Amino acid sequence: MITHDILTRNVGGVRQARGVRDVATLEKELKKRSAQDQLDYLRNQIEMRVIGLGWTQFGTRWSSRKDDSVGSLDHLKSLLKDVLAEEKALGRLGQLPTCAAPPPMRVKSYKQLGTPCIDAQELQGQVRASVRPSVRPSARPPARPRRAVYCCQALFNVDELEAKAQLVREQREAAGISDRVEDGQPELPPPFDESLVGKEIEVLWPYKNNGKTVLIWAPGRVAAIADGTFKKNPRCKNLVPADAVLFAWEKDDRFEEKEGQQWRVLDPRRWAKQKHYSWRYSARQLLAERAEKAKEKAQEATARASGAQKRARKR
Repeated sequence: MITHDILTRNVGGVRQARGVRDVATLEKELKKRSAQDQLDYLRNQIEMRVIGLGWTQFGTRWSSRKDDSVGSLDHLKSLLKDVLAEEKALGRLGQLPTCAAPPPMRVKSYKQLGTPCIDAQELQGQVRASVRPSVRPSARPPARPRRAVYCCQALFNVDELEAKAQLVREQREAAGISDRVEDGQPELPPPFDESLVGKEIEVLWPYKNNGKTVLIWAPGRVAAIADGTFKKNPRCKNLVPADAVLFAWEKDDRFEEKEGQQWRVLDPRRWAKQKHYSWRYSARQLLAERAEKAKEKAQEATARASGAQKRARKR
């Protein structure tokens, strides 16, 4: 489901800017790209607002046989500047969308045959043609007159759309097509030190299912980390390799798995991969990591504010 977060992307659990925010940044981004890449970049920036935010008043054609200026670099750049001005104006008013706009339905005018029935009249009462007005008109004249794009409001609201999207996401995860836990993993693995002890992780473990070996994410926790002095058991002469972890898991009746623990060398190169004995944070640990980062940021912000107040008093 597309929301205003489409202007950012998730990289290692951290939101990073994806949508251009101002004209100066736009010019810098265009200088880095070839002519065709510039057109693709401008189209992507426009579509993420028109489709994702429902700003259909900025909808445009990407080419035209009758007018070569349609879809040109100057045309799309001018249009995107209008979009950025609209976005900036809405931001000042605190009116930027916080959820996805239901997909609009385009309507065409047909000659009416007969009179509307009761069902048609009721439908006309629910669906009305509308044009989204701009908060701030463009300060520059457009390269060519832009035809208003008429659309119909969808017959379902955002809550219904979000519920449907959530159901589809759960179905995709159950089918193994997508995995939100994998999408939320940090880009780099955690360090092999005492800070890892006690954290919940998952290891891509091989299991037998109907005679076939399948890889399943097995949840557990890090009970200890080898430092070159641990042995697998008292009878064993060889020491456990340094940086190996003692992976402990609970009983799992689904796979007839008893509670246990095992020393396992976790390869950092297999962090959050789909390979044998890959490993990653569990869903619950991901939430804990995000909460810890949010707490650290809040403390840093408080410290900066306190320092600013002290400097202001000295002045």
